[in-house]
Amino acid sequence: MTDMLTLGKRNVKAVWTGGEVTLIRPCYDRAPPRQRTTKGPNMSDIHPAPSEFNADEIATDNVLRFFHYSHLPASLQVRSKPFCDLARQIVDTTPRNAERTVALRKLLEAKDAAVRAGL
Repeated sequence: MTDMLTLGKRNVKAVWTGGEVTLIRPCYDRAPPRQRTTKGPNMSDIHPAPSEFNADEIATDNVLRFFHYSHLPASLQVRSKPFCDLARQIVDTTPRNAERTVALRKLLEAKDAAVRAGL
């Protein structure tokens, strides 16, 4: 015998056989969410790569793409540029490993805070 069961807030279709219940699938009261058919903007359009890093470096450490500052007003570029320069120094002088990734990520957090402080 097939019947509808409610488990928490979900309805499921269940089959009763010899005292056992087999759950078939969830039954939604409304249509399942639609899949997006169009892609959003490309990340490189939103965060253009800084000219200080080449494509290979950005492919290796994707966080480098967020050190760009040319889109900022001049007063905020002055705050952001030293962080980009320090990221360049870290990439040039530190072997690629987990700690370098952490250093770049935390440097990015510091840059974001410094730029926000100047707003």
